[in-house]
Amino acid sequence: MLIYILLTILSSGNIYAQDSFFKGKIVNNETSLPISNCSLIIYKNNTVIYHTFSDSSGNFNIKASIFKQGTLIKIHSLTHEDLQIKNTELTKFINNNQFDLGLFRLTSKSILIKEVIIKSSNRYRDTAIIDLSKKNFDRSVMIDELFSNDYGFYKDDKGQLYYNGKRVSDLTVNGKDFFGKNNTDIYNLLPALALQSIQIIETNIDSVYNTTTLTPTIKVNLKLKEKYNKAGFGNISSGYGTLNRYLVSSNGYYYKNNEQVSLSLNTNNINIGDNSPIEPIISFSANSNNTVARSTLLTYNNFIGKKIELRFSIKDKTNTNSFTSQTERRDQVINILSGITNKSNSKTSGIPDSKLSLNYTFDTLNVINLNQSYTYNKLSEIDSLNYKVKSDTSNTISNLGKTQTKRNNSLLTTLAFVHKFSSKKGRSIDITASHASNTINSGETDDIFNLTNTIIEAYYVKNSKNTNENIWSVKANFAEPLSNSSYIDFFSTYKYDKISYANTIASDSLNTLPDLKFDIADQFIQLGARFQKTFKKISLESTVTELADLKRNKTYDQITYKNFFNLNLDLKIDYRPSEKKYLAVYYKKTTTYPEMSQLTDINNSFDLLYQTNGNPNLKPQTNNTIRVDYKFSSLHDYTLNAELNQYSSKYGLNVTAIPNKIQNAFVDNIGNATNASVGLIMPLNVGGKFFINYNTNIAYQEQPTIINNDLNRNNGIAFTQLLSTNKEIFKNVLSISPTLAIIYSKYYYQSSSSNIITLTYSDKFSLSIAKFTVDFFPLVNYNHNISSRTTFSMNGAIKRNLFKKYGMIWIQGYDLFNSFNYQNNFYSPSYVTSIHYSNTKRYFIIGFNYKFNNIN
Repeated sequence: MLIYILLTILSSGNIYAQDSFFKGKIVNNETSLPISNCSLIIYKNNTVIYHTFSDSSGNFNIKASIFKQGTLIKIHSLTHEDLQIKNTELTKFINNNQFDLGLFRLTSKSILIKEVIIKSSNRYRDTAIIDLSKKNFDRSVMIDELFSNDYGFYKDDKGQLYYNGKRVSDLTVNGKDFFGKNNTDIYNLLPALALQSIQIIETNIDSVYNTTTLTPTIKVNLKLKEKYNKAGFGNISSGYGTLNRYLVSSNGYYYKNNEQVSLSLNTNNINIGDNSPIEPIISFSANSNNTVARSTLLTYNNFIGKKIELRFSIKDKTNTNSFTSQTERRDQVINILSGITNKSNSKTSGIPDSKLSLNYTFDTLNVINLNQSYTYNKLSEIDSLNYKVKSDTSNTISNLGKTQTKRNNSLLTTLAFVHKFSSKKGRSIDITASHASNTINSGETDDIFNLTNTIIEAYYVKNSKNTNENIWSVKANFAEPLSNSSYIDFFSTYKYDKISYANTIASDSLNTLPDLKFDIADQFIQLGARFQKTFKKISLESTVTELADLKRNKTYDQITYKNFFNLNLDLKIDYRPSEKKYLAVYYKKTTTYPEMSQLTDINNSFDLLYQTNGNPNLKPQTNNTIRVDYKFSSLHDYTLNAELNQYSSKYGLNVTAIPNKIQNAFVDNIGNATNASVGLIMPLNVGGKFFINYNTNIAYQEQPTIINNDLNRNNGIAFTQLLSTNKEIFKNVLSISPTLAIIYSKYYYQSSSSNIITLTYSDKFSLSIAKFTVDFFPLVNYNHNISSRTTFSMNGAIKRNLFKKYGMIWIQGYDLFNSFNYQNNFYSPSYVTSIHYSNTKRYFIIGFNYKFNNIN
């Protein structure tokens, strides 16, 4: 397949020479200098079919297939008079096959006052409107289909929307968020016939500070026809198959003017989580996929009158998981080889997300906002672990039976007030007060059996842990625009963070382990300023922050005080000589303060090989970062990035490792370390026929570790290559989407090293025959670490659209050859490990999904 790709690239070399674009240049009529950022709008009769802009050299390109449809082209610039290219001129270019359109001269707009010519500033806010009011879309055409090159839009593989190659920052309906912010997935369910128009707003004026930005923002607003300001739509999916595999899901949406309500229900055991896609995609999982997922999501949004906006959402979720894992582990320092088999059954339930937001707008200058979020999660898990441990002096066989329950409650309340000054646009002050509480209760019972050589040992351990964290904070911010191209922002924060931790241990053989109880209280005081200045092609942004931490630790009856003072700096310089070139240089000095999971061992679970504990005396870590991003383009957009990180007081592990004993580690400030990486992204457009994406990256990482009181400066290097494409072999019949990933890692320990190699080839063969689509998803994987493993596996699917694409019937097959056998490879500061999880065997599932709405 890769040979085919390379041959296709070579054979397509002459494609670049073909004239598939009409090209021209826009210049100033008086000076003949190029004019950048001119808007070119192509009309077909009265409908906008394409919109583009001239680059920094005044050049523009228009695809021939679009140019030939046009009946009028409008060239618009804020600083020059408009120019129209009418149908007769367009026809002449087309009939003569004149792909070089030549120069288009625009006359400057100017105002003569006392012999001083004042021209328009470089600030702009352009609005393009694609009129769809007279379009008679079929009811089966969804809005998502309009986000295509025909209208200047496209979406990347992550769902991010672009217009004329520029990222869309906001996507709204009738000027407001539509069932979530920038929720592009929903438009696959809403018919295009509901649209009156598409508004595209491009501006280089910052909406908060009223200053000019170097990078313009694109906002897209979908305006609905008045009769469709009330509607309901959604989709349902269901399926059942062998091995009792099933799927039942439904999404329902209803809106009426400013009111929006949605309800999503889902239950499945085919490893698609709590998502409810129109067509479920069965995929392989590096971890176990024997999971039953159930979830419910309710959302409600409404604008009450003109002053109140209410948003509410709550999600209920339950996951049960059963698997067997096999682990190989090699301790590099004490030369121990271990094999662990674990049979695990777990259940996670609760409310992973609930939010309430209330905005009250007093007037255009004053807004108050109340936000509240709550989460609750409960984990119940039963594990049975068998260990085989081999060292230079002994062989040990052990069994650990583990039962644990963990509950987590979190509540965050935030109250914010924003005042904008009428005396100066962009000047504002906002004050935010918040309180967060997080409570974790964990209980665990462990039954242990050990056989070391001829010595038998059996005992139990019961452990109860409780952590409570409360955070109160007040923030104030004052923004002052200094000119149209610069602003300064002053901010201050006071935060009080208190953590209370208690750990109780009971055992019939580990009676020497004491109970642990301590409190940690931090008072953070932050003062800082942010300055931003935009020049013609350069943007400068800098932030200086002074941060003080007044810490109080109480362990039993002993109290200690520590004070930390740090100065942080964030500097960014952007240079954009044209739309096709971009250089950004960053320098950042940051201070990272320890989190609750590092200060306590609330997340530590009993293990016979290795246990990690918290450290209440942990100090902050500092990091100096330099990063360079360079984007350049000839025919394609290439991005080169490089980053260097220099740490001091770096967080790492302090390990006590003794043969035939449980290794104990805690998080500590180990010392200095350096990380670095260099990467290149090369998207190749092969003659407009298909794209090839090539990514390469090399990274170096230092992870200093203390082992038995000796400092080990462990380090590693990783080399990653990724090549992917999508190619239509026979038009509307056969396409392929191959991806090749190569990862090589080498990690150096004090007296040894470890190699990890991963090669992965995946593909999608899509064949369309007689209204049916047949997809095959092959996967080839090679893993090398402690041992080596090669696997070839494949999934498949057959589907057909029904009822004018409103319905679909599908059959999917998982692991057609019963051969999936994936291995996860990891390295840590003192050991390397490989883990293999059990997965569901081959199954087939048949299903049906249907999109519904009342839009006619």
